[in-house]
Amino acid sequence: MEGEPYKIQHEYHQRAAGFLNQALAFDEQSSKLSAYLFFVEAKYPNSIIDNDEMAILLYKQGIRELEKAVQLKVDANSK
Repeated sequence: MEGEPYKIQHEYHQRAAGFLNQALAFDEQSSKLSAYLFFVEAKYPNSIIDNDEMAILLYKQGIRELEKAVQLKVDANSK
């Protein structure tokens, strides 16, 4: 089907952008909340999901989606 590899590649790029945007949001929250979380964690150990760990997981998933897009065989002559 003509244009199919481009469509699939675009979908990978869109998913990657979504994961990377979420990772950035967790990263920003982590830096803003770090002092507050220090006190909450001291009072309630292991009760908080670590934003840094979540950000790393989302960054990795975004990178995997980009790698899938790069691995697609796309013929530059077919559009």
